[in-house]
Amino acid sequence: MKSAGFHCGLLLGFRFFVIMTQNNKRIIQFDVLRVIAAFAVVLLHTSVHRYDETFPSAEWDVRNLYDSFSRWCVPIFIMISGALFLDLKKQINIKTLYSKNIAHLFFIFILWSFIYAVDRKLRDSSIDNITFLVIQGPIHFWFLKMLIVLYFSVPILRPIVTDIKTERYFLCLSFVFAFFIPMLFPFMKDSYRQFIEYHYHAYNLNILSGYAGYFVLGHYLTNNAVRKTTKTIIYVLGL
Repeated sequence: MKSAGFHCGLLLGFRFFVIMTQNNKRIIQFDVLRVIAAFAVVLLHTSVHRYDETFPSAEWDVRNLYDSFSRWCVPIFIMISGALFLDLKKQINIKTLYSKNIAHLFFIFILWSFIYAVDRKLRDSSIDNITFLVIQGPIHFWFLKMLIVLYFSVPILRPIVTDIKTERYFLCLSFVFAFFIPMLFPFMKDSYRQFIEYHYHAYNLNILSGYAGYFVLGHYLTNNAVRKTTKTIIYVLGL
């Protein structure tokens, strides 16, 4: 949770970089963002190597700095997907969504999960159930699982973005319940934290997934201008 508030503020500041411009039907800004975010993914994963073993030390401080600095990479990919899949100028029917987009992701997940499972079996002969490993997938495949669920949600999320007031309402709820409230938990006394955190989950206030919020936010920032004053506040919060 340490970086939730950080990249929620930081990512809002990318509006200037995701304005839609087309060149041969490609959105150049999205391609640039993908390249930068891909490098950030590599930086993130290399910075957390030996993360626990080096604490506390100057090396851990440096790793933590790079780790925190690159946390925006995954939300950027989600926002790009949201901007494209929630684009109301594009016709997306459920049949195409399932047979093309979701099926494509599912195939990638199964293929590479199988490769990882075989590799793990070769290195550890005590493993009996490869099928379970394939279905579960390696830990870093959580991104594909999450993306598949978001694609399932596209027919539900598209009507939300048809009305700007509804879209803003959804984003506000997502920010408050998926980011702001959980961000406060570490700063609370244990007695208060246990009580508030229990009721937070008991009332299912986390139902407004932060990833769905990023998905809708990608559409919103692509299609709506942000006032200069608001943009300045966002940049400060991001830093």
